[in-house]
Amino acid sequence: KMYKGESLKKSFMNRLIKSSTDKKVIRYILREIYNYDNQDEVKVFDNAQHVNLEHILPQSPKENSEWFSIFKVEEEREIYTASIGNLTVLLGTKNSSGGNQDFEYKKNVYKDSAIKHNQQLATVDNWNEKAIKNRAEKLYETFIKIW
Repeated sequence: KMYKGESLKKSFMNRLIKSSTDKKVIRYILREIYNYDNQDEVKVFDNAQHVNLEHILPQSPKENSEWFSIFKVEEEREIYTASIGNLTVLLGTKNSSGGNQDFEYKKNVYKDSAIKHNQQLATVDNWNEKAIKNRAEKLYETFIKIW
């Protein structure tokens, strides 16, 4: 299905990544965006063993975590969890170390990433609805330059 202008942006911004096929596609899209934005930096290769899809707001937050106070309504939390702005890729096995932790902990993982986009995530003060929407906008800006 071909989209134009605002309908493409709306489709990109509102797309929920839930199925394994969606996750493979978004991992490819994120890799291409990261490589495009960092042409002189480390290239992100698409090897499932070394490039892990990461949910910044975790799919299964720990009980009593800050995520439940930031995203109080479960249905909204599920939508934001599956949104493009909430996803990144991590190289190696770092995904398991960040896992379901609070954002302050995850920022330390992102800060040490070889991927510039992840280093930028480490500079965000609070990971909330606004941060997820802003990140989706930035990803979309590069997405339309590539495709």
